[in-house]
Amino acid sequence: MSKIALCWYYHLPSIASDAELSELARESLAPLLAIHAKLGLPLTLAITGSLLERIGRREPRLHRTLAARVEAGGVELAGTFQHEIFPPAVPYRHLLAHLERDREAKAALAGRAPTTFHPPNFTWVALLGRILGASGFERVLLHQEHFTLCHATQTWRWDPEPTQALRSVLLDTTLDARERRLPHRHPVELGGERRELTVLFRDFELVRRLSFGTEGAIHRPLDGRALDEAIALARARLDEGSPVVLADDGDRVNAISLSAYERFLEGLPASAFGTVRGLPADASRELAYIPSYSIAPLQAFWLGDLDAVHYLALLGELYALEARGEVEADELLELEDVFFLFWKVHARKQAYLDRVHALLARRR
Repeated sequence: MSKIALCWYYHLPSIASDAELSELARESLAPLLAIHAKLGLPLTLAITGSLLERIGRREPRLHRTLAARVEAGGVELAGTFQHEIFPPAVPYRHLLAHLERDREAKAALAGRAPTTFHPPNFTWVALLGRILGASGFERVLLHQEHFTLCHATQTWRWDPEPTQALRSVLLDTTLDARERRLPHRHPVELGGERRELTVLFRDFELVRRLSFGTEGAIHRPLDGRALDEAIALARARLDEGSPVVLADDGDRVNAISLSAYERFLEGLPASAFGTVRGLPADASRELAYIPSYSIAPLQAFWLGDLDAVHYLALLGELYALEARGEVEADELLELEDVFFLFWKVHARKQAYLDRVHALLARRR
């Protein structure tokens, strides 16, 4: 039987209140750690560096508990970025800065830098392969749609209506669905040295059955049949013999879903669970190139309102000021948090605009 790795992702934007932080700690993160400690089951946590540092300042007891679980080997801390960012909109030097700050935060707690990387919202830009390879990462988690895009065939077709234009089309290849549940390797050339990243794809069908949105079985604690079906599907995946990755937002485990989540864990053999770092990863298949991709199609989810478009233009002005030494990079990292793009209409977006305006006005 193969291994199943549960990877939970946590982030709060810097403008979230201390009360929100305490609620996240009390209602989700602490119970998640407690359940896994009680059952003796390992897990992987992808907590952004900024949130991890804030937990250390505001929730020291939880921070100590997490450190103890990491030291005991029950928790693997995965790398993320310092803030939850949208990589296609962030300059190269800032990608490096976010990664460095995050690794420092994880190393301070765990005693070593992470070797597994969890992209924000599973958004990948092709340059990340080189960046992660140069930073000592060994494996990365991607969404299964990345696998489909990596193998798509490009062709061209005439579009008869309305312009008679020639357009590019990506064709899905006829690959066995089980292929995308296997580990792959992504070669990275760095100064004449070849390194490899192991690429693991989250099993989104199982994630959707278990925890995704409001349809996951743990969010319907009275629907025992749905939970039984999720357990049965997980068992079937394990019987296939390849490693299984379940990655989702951590706050989906909360006061409502806690009991159902515990039942899911108890429904599978304890020996089947491992961290992402501990998964068997005989990656004989190669992904020579991983295309840039976001699970939000065509970026419409991120750039669907004028505020977001203008905000990115304002950041462009700040990057120009940074290049001239008039603004420090550290002043901009928080402003790149995806919170501004993610929430379309929200009063707290004004806090970001106020800070951007203050930096732009400084040069007058």
